[in-house]
Amino acid sequence: MYLVIDIGSNTIRAVVFHLEGKTLIPVLNKKYSAGLAGYVQADGALSRAGIELCLDVLSEICTLIEAFKFDGVYPFATASLRNISNSGQVLDEIRQRCNLEVKLLTGREEAFYDYYGASRHLAARDGVLVDIGGGSTEILLYEDGRPQTAESIEMGSLNLYNRFVSGIVPGKDEIRAICAAVRNQLSALGFAEYDKKKGPRPVICAVGGSARAALKLYNSLYAQDKSNLSYKRYFLKSLLTARCVRCDQEQLTQLILKIAPERIHTLLPGIAVLYTVAKYFGGKELVTSSYGVREGYLYCQLKKAGLIDG
Repeated sequence: MYLVIDIGSNTIRAVVFHLEGKTLIPVLNKKYSAGLAGYVQADGALSRAGIELCLDVLSEICTLIEAFKFDGVYPFATASLRNISNSGQVLDEIRQRCNLEVKLLTGREEAFYDYYGASRHLAARDGVLVDIGGGSTEILLYEDGRPQTAESIEMGSLNLYNRFVSGIVPGKDEIRAICAAVRNQLSALGFAEYDKKKGPRPVICAVGGSARAALKLYNSLYAQDKSNLSYKRYFLKSLLTARCVRCDQEQLTQLILKIAPERIHTLLPGIAVLYTVAKYFGGKELVTSSYGVREGYLYCQLKKAGLIDG
C-alpha cells in the first residue's frame, strides 16, 4: 500500500492506494478542511497560526504511518506552499517535526500530474483539462491523447473568495468580478480564445473538489445516476446567475450545505472559475474526472521506480 499526502490550499488529504497490476485503487481517503489559503498574510507569508495548523494535521496523518507499514509515502504540496513567501521555512518545520520530505510542485508540474491521473479514464483524446484548487487553477491543453501547453494561475476558489466576497455566499456583482478577473488572467497567458480561432469545440475535463461538487449538484438537481460524469456549460451559468429552473438561490444554498457543507463559501467562486475557463476555450460539454494530481503523482513515482510499466 502507498500513502499520498496532498497539502492543498483548501484541504489536506491523506489517500491510501493499493496497486493492483497497473491500476491504483484508493482504499482510504481522509480529508482535512484546513483552508491554508486563508492564513496567508499581507506580506505573502503563511502565518504562525497557519503553520501550526498544517503541522497539527500532518502530525495526525503521521499516526497512519506509524500504525501501518506502507510500501511508500509520497507527500507533496501545491499552491498552499508554492505561492507563499516563507515556503522554505514551512518545509523545514514539516521536515523537523513530522519527518516528512514534502515535494513542492510547480504549477506546470501539477497540471501534468493532473493529466496523467485523469487521462487514464478520459474518453476524449482532445480537450482542455482544468483543475480548480483553493489557491490556484491549472490548465492543460491535450491533443491526440498527449499533453501540450500547461499553465497555472494564482486564482482558486478560496483565495478568490477571500479577495472578492464579503459575505458567506457571493452575490451577483461579486460573481461577475471573479469571472472578469479570471478572464483577464487567461488573456494574459496567451491562450487562444475560442472566438478568435477556428476548429471544433473542445471537451472540458474538470478536476478537483469544486468540479466534483458541481457535478454532484447537477446529478442531484436533475435526478441523474451517480455514474453520470457530464453536463453542459449552461448549467454552470444558471447556478451563477440564479436562473436555475430546478431551484432558487436559497434552495441552492441549502443543497450545497447538504452535499458539500465545507464548500458553502468556496463552491460558487470555484464554479465561476470553471465556467469562465470553459467559455474562454469554447467548451460546451464538461466531463468530471474523480482522478487527478494525487493519482498522477503516485503513478509517475511508481513508474520512475520501475514498479509500473507503460
